[in-house]
Amino acid sequence: MQRYQPPHARQRNAPTQDERQQGTNDGSARASYTRRYNTEDRTEQVAGSGPYIGKDGYDKPSGQYGYSQQQQQQRRDPTYSSRNDDRPRPRPRNPNNPGPSSSSGHHTYRSNQPGPLSSNVYRSKKNWSDSPVLASPASDIRPMRATLEQAKGKGGDHEEFDFEMIQSVSRSGGDGKEGDLLKDWDVQEKYRVFIEGKIQKHHSTFHTTYHKAPKRDARDEMESLGSIVLLLRKLREGVVASGRIDRFAVEVFESSAQFSILANNRPQLISSLSGLVPGLYSALDVRQEEGGQGKSKDIPRSPAEIQAESLERRMNHLSLKNSHEERRRDFVVLYLLYQLVVIGENEFWSTYWNLTNPPRKKRLRIAFDDITLNHADQNEEIPSYISFISPSSINLATSLAKAITSTSFNPIRYFQLSRSATEYERVILSWGGDNVRERAWTVLRKGYMSCSVQWAGKFLGMDEGEIEGWVEERGGRVEGGMLRLR
Repeated sequence: MQRYQPPHARQRNAPTQDERQQGTNDGSARASYTRRYNTEDRTEQVAGSGPYIGKDGYDKPSGQYGYSQQQQQQRRDPTYSSRNDDRPRPRPRNPNNPGPSSSSGHHTYRSNQPGPLSSNVYRSKKNWSDSPVLASPASDIRPMRATLEQAKGKGGDHEEFDFEMIQSVSRSGGDGKEGDLLKDWDVQEKYRVFIEGKIQKHHSTFHTTYHKAPKRDARDEMESLGSIVLLLRKLREGVVASGRIDRFAVEVFESSAQFSILANNRPQLISSLSGLVPGLYSALDVRQEEGGQGKSKDIPRSPAEIQAESLERRMNHLSLKNSHEERRRDFVVLYLLYQLVVIGENEFWSTYWNLTNPPRKKRLRIAFDDITLNHADQNEEIPSYISFISPSSINLATSLAKAITSTSFNPIRYFQLSRSATEYERVILSWGGDNVRERAWTVLRKGYMSCSVQWAGKFLGMDEGEIEGWVEERGGRVEGGMLRLR
C-alpha cells in the first residue's frame, strides 16, 4: 500500500523544468516523502519524486538512475499517469479474501491530478460503518440513582447504602421518583446522620474542634469544609421542597449557615440565613401556636386548668426554650452582621427595623379609606404582635454599626467589639476588617503627624509587630517606637 499525499505536497515535491533539463536530483532529494521497505531483493520507494530504483538508492548521479528523456516527456503529458510507469505493481488480492472495499463502509481517497506520486487508492483502517457512541440511547448514560427502599433500609441494612448516590432535588428533574429521595422525611434524617459522619471524619483528619475557623492557608481543610457545605445544601433543598417546618428543619439551616461561615462560602451563607431569619423561625412559632390552640378546642377546659397546664409546660421546657432563644438571637446577629459587612449600612438598618418593630396595627385596603362614611369599608383592626426579636438582645450588631458610620466613626470601638465576639461573628467581621482599617489609616494621616506605635495598633486593630510592615507599604515609617505619618 502506497502512501497518500495531499495536492499541495505533490506540487511542492515536483521538480522544476530547469532541474529536469539539467538532470539534477537536488530538488527532488530536498523535498521528498520517502519510505523504503528493505527486502532481500528490492527496495520500494513508496512516495518520492523519482522513479523506482534498486538498492543503491539516490546516491547515484541522475544520469544513471534519474529520469530519461522519454520519461520526462511522458511526465509533461497531461494524460500521463503513474500507472503507465514500470513500477512494481501491488500484489494481487486473494479472491477468497478480497479485504475491505467501499461497500464495507471504508472511505477511499483518489488523486485526480497528475503528478509524480502514485494514484493508488488509500483506504482508511477505521470501519466507519459502526454506529457512533452518541447514537446509543440516553438510558445508557443516565446516572445511577438510589431507590427509596434502599435509602430507608427496607430489604437491607441502610448503613450499607451509599448516600453519595442521592441526587439533589434541584437537579433531579422533579420526576417524583428516585430523583426526589430527599423529599422523604425519613431519608432526610438518615442523610443528616451521614453528614454528621463526614463532619466527624473532617475533625479527626485535620485535628480540629467544632466551631473553630481554619487558618487562611489551610487549603485542604477549606476544601473539606466546602464539601460538607454542599452536602448540607442538598439536604436544605430537600427540606424546603418537602415543606418541613420543625426543629429538624431549623437545625439543618443553622448547621448550613455555620459551616458556610467556616468555609468562607458567602452565597450559601446568605441563602441559609435569609431562609432562617425570620422566615423559618416565624413559621415554626406559628406552627407551634396552632398546635396548642387545636388541643384546646377539642376538649373544653376551665381557665384555671389552661393556666396550670401552661405554667407546667413552661417550667418543663424552660431550659430548652432558653437554648432555642439564644440560638435564634445568635443567628439574627450573624444575619445583621452579614448585611452590615457585605451589603451595606442601609440594608442593615432596614433589616434591623423590620426585625425589632412589631407589625402595623392597621392594614390599609384602599387609599384614603379613613375618610369614608361606611364603617364596613374602614381599615381593619388586626391584633398587635410582639416584635420578632428585642433590640436589647442584639446590642452587638447595633454597636458595631454605629462604630463605622460616617458621622461617628470609631475604629477603636469596632476592633474592641470584634475581639469580644464569637468565633462565627469574628469570621464575618474579618471580611470587612480591611475596609475599616483603610478608613482608619486615612483619618490617622489627616489628623496626626506622628503617634506612638502602641496607640496606632489600637486605632488600626493590629499587633505592634505587624504595624511596621503594613505602614511602610503605605508610605509611613517607624522610628524609635514612633509612627511618622508625614
